[in-house]
Amino acid sequence: MSETGNREKDQPLNNHQVSFLSWEEVEERVARVLDERAGKVQLSPALHAQIIQNLPRSRGAHTSRRRLVLACSLACALVVVLGLVFGIAHVLQSAPGRSAPGLVFQQQRTLPTPTQLEQEGAFLSLDPTGQYLVYGIAGQVGVMYTTSLASPVADNRLAMENARDISWAPDGSALVTTIYPSLKDGPQLALVPIGQYMHVLGKQALASAWLPTSPNAITYITQAAGQTTLWQITPQGQNAHILVTFPLPFLVQRLAWSPDGRYLAILTAADPSASAANIQGASRALFLFDARSGSLRELVAPGAFTLESLAWSPNGHILSYEQRATHGSSVLVSFDATANKALATIPLRGQLQGLSWSPNSRDLVYSDGGTFRTYSLDNTPIVFPRLAGRATYPLWLDSRHLLYLAHTENGTQLTQLAAVTSG
Repeated sequence: MSETGNREKDQPLNNHQVSFLSWEEVEERVARVLDERAGKVQLSPALHAQIIQNLPRSRGAHTSRRRLVLACSLACALVVVLGLVFGIAHVLQSAPGRSAPGLVFQQQRTLPTPTQLEQEGAFLSLDPTGQYLVYGIAGQVGVMYTTSLASPVADNRLAMENARDISWAPDGSALVTTIYPSLKDGPQLALVPIGQYMHVLGKQALASAWLPTSPNAITYITQAAGQTTLWQITPQGQNAHILVTFPLPFLVQRLAWSPDGRYLAILTAADPSASAANIQGASRALFLFDARSGSLRELVAPGAFTLESLAWSPNGHILSYEQRATHGSSVLVSFDATANKALATIPLRGQLQGLSWSPNSRDLVYSDGGTFRTYSLDNTPIVFPRLAGRATYPLWLDSRHLLYLAHTENGTQLTQLAAVTSG
């Protein structure tokens, strides 16, 4: 083949000109690219100096090429390793079910504790503003006291007797309860202003609950002729009017509104023949009323168990409750009312003694036989210190503080925990 034919055969298939660089130019361009890439990678001063020291120097074309190849190999290996490290870290961070940063609690302080509460306090509830407590005494059913966190001893007051339920006003100024003073009078609606003793509002009521969306709206239940009626009234006992009426065959025992005011949990006796004189039967059922749609559905059908400890998450989506078998163990159930599905059914090793949802509605802390345990929607690890005695009735004060009752040989004390580190 002629020389001209060889030149035509070796020509590129497009119209672009092909140019060749000298080793010196290649070295300069590679060094520039590596320098640009290195500027985006955070290296320690020692590692940076070591890489610079190993870069090629002009000692002839052959030596320069060898050093250039070595430097390129080292740089490529470094980029690959860093890419793997950053990639693995990204995958670990974004992987489903990954644990969120955790909380590590330590005991912060012990609060002055009222004498009545030191005598084996049996119930504890915090008002929505985080200022006031209501508690009961073991063996004294229906007797409850109120106090403040600012001055627990000085503000301690006997608040109600013969009470069957309690519900806080959204501003923490008062509670509403249903009392059963005698079989003759029947159940009565009563108001309990903070720092004062209760007074009746002149209305019969099987159960009551403050509407969480208004400080001026109390709701209560009456039943007659197979019909259940939900009423609304002011804290002054005025302007009573019907909100809704629906058929419900069981006697209502307790009401619990979700914090957003959409859902009303209705705890009932499971025996249609039950009367207001004895509402502490073992078997119960649970219904859920949707105020937005006006629908009522049975959440838990009657069975060989009792239901206790209704508690809503602050966002109003999740209802938690204890299902205690008549003969056997108990479970803690969390139900998502918005999604209409059960989230968790947790076997209990002992007796449930209080539960509380975190302010962000992600973490549930509960006392299982005097030991704190947790359930987290995003697998947040929560670590508690070694607590003396039994720890009961945990209450989230805010996202990093918990209040609880510590039961030791010296009695019962209000104790506060603080999250000191975050994992």
